[in-house]
Amino acid sequence: MGRKSRDKDRKPRTEYIYARTSGEVSEVRFTVDQRTGAISFGPGMTNVYSERSYERPKGAKVLSRIPQTAAHATFDDGDALLAHYDRVFAIDTNTRTVQGRRLSIVGVATLKREVTLGPTKIETGWRFDAPFALEYGELTEKPEPFGWMSALSILKARGYYADGMRVGVIVDSELGQLKAFNERTTPVDQGEFLPPKVTLLYASSDAGKENLLNQALAIADTVSSQIFGRLAAGDLPMSVRPTGVPQFTTYREIEVNAIDGTLAPRPADKKA
Repeated sequence: MGRKSRDKDRKPRTEYIYARTSGEVSEVRFTVDQRTGAISFGPGMTNVYSERSYERPKGAKVLSRIPQTAAHATFDDGDALLAHYDRVFAIDTNTRTVQGRRLSIVGVATLKREVTLGPTKIETGWRFDAPFALEYGELTEKPEPFGWMSALSILKARGYYADGMRVGVIVDSELGQLKAFNERTTPVDQGEFLPPKVTLLYASSDAGKENLLNQALAIADTVSSQIFGRLAAGDLPMSVRPTGVPQFTTYREIEVNAIDGTLAPRPADKKA
């Protein structure tokens, strides 16, 4: 099921809701909530997700993809996140060479639905925050999947989510592998599978900020870009403390606020 949206300043977007039958069927049943537009499929439907894309000569460009459920599938990104996930994060890793050292910076952003009392009515919106970033020196593992698992570990340790919560993680790579990662048929990194109830969502890193997923990913990308800029300028000391871990030579956590553009290394890292 699909629909199209148009904007004179960009290529036409196509939005689809996909669902696969679990076996051979003679019919597919679904209902549509006329108030919200949400779709509810009948029994036997699996691998349900919404996807936004546009056409190009070498094939469709996927801008975002949100795994959903057969009981409630919607084109609205905010509705989809609220219906299926208790916590939502965006994680983006960038790798560059700074002063002769190959560094990987993992940027992290959080999304939270907020309800406020406006002058004349109750208003709702989404709050984006950037709680921290991770810096790895000479990382030998594939940076993006390694960054996802590392950031999730820190997020849980800091209390951003707990066991039993449905967690959505917005990422911008490995699109062809995400289904296998989410189904736990393929390990994400170093033989490690996704934690229980964690699901990877997709957003393109070069799609601007046209929807919630792209906006969140842009915050995570901004985090790492700002850190690289500060490192290159010498405003942020480079960590040189050895880890003794074979996968990377140096590591530190950096406290970040990507919203106002400030960065603050943790006290333990100021001398690194």
